[in-house]
Amino acid sequence: MPDEAANLVVGADGLIGRALADRLARGKHPLLRTVLCREAGAEILDLARDAANWNPPQAVSVAYLCAAITSQEYCRRHPRESRAVNVEGTLALARTLAAAGARIVFLSSNLVLDGAAAFQRADAPLSPQCEYGRQKADVERQLGELPRTCIVRLTKVLGAGAPLLAQWAAALRAGRTVRPLADMRMAPVPLEFVVEVLLRLAAAPLEGIVQVSATEDITYEQAARHIARRVQAAPSLVQPLTAAASGLSLEHLPAHTTLDATRLRTELGLTPPDPWAAVDLGMNP
Repeated sequence: MPDEAANLVVGADGLIGRALADRLARGKHPLLRTVLCREAGAEILDLARDAANWNPPQAVSVAYLCAAITSQEYCRRHPRESRAVNVEGTLALARTLAAAGARIVFLSSNLVLDGAAAFQRADAPLSPQCEYGRQKADVERQLGELPRTCIVRLTKVLGAGAPLLAQWAAALRAGRTVRPLADMRMAPVPLEFVVEVLLRLAAAPLEGIVQVSATEDITYEQAARHIARRVQAAPSLVQPLTAAASGLSLEHLPAHTTLDATRLRTELGLTPPDPWAAVDLGMNP
């Protein structure tokens, strides 16, 4: 790959893609960004319509495939439309880029696994229990056929001012109650940590699956109680309920969301964060 080859961030208008592109822009290599709606300095790319015919305007060294419809509810209600982006469009673009010599880094999810056990290994059988997870699993299976490809499985990623957590913090500061789910779990990691993982993958071209996870699961109720302590709100303002009692129609509530992060430690030299670092980040704008 020639020196002028660019790093490509597909989905630079999303949470992870935008943060990654901002960091890459500070580096020495050219940067290409794709977005869904017009944005200065970026290429427009609609994976549902354009992926099969789109080619980057210059050679690409590493392509980060960050674009996706990530709403589990949307994927459940609109499987055809979400698959057009998350599966068909993503795979078509990956094949084009791989054929041109680019390394592929694909962002996946712990939801490709069933969460029946804690710290599930990267080689555990794929066993998605929701439509979003099935879509990510379908891409994982087919990306295995491409050379120079790395799949990055992520647990919950929280950036500064994560909407739900920031809303809880604001409500608790104002003396209002919050109703977190007592039976929904996450192993949240800070956005900046995920970006660091992706940057290191550019320098350490690993293949296969790299899993990124916090050190433990917490419930949404635990997160809300942590925020209440941080803002010195009365504990009684946190009034948990179950998913069933909330009226939510969820396809799957995994018992565990943590992933085994051995490669993160041994090959990238990164220590998985505890979940509270991400909660602290997410509660503040």
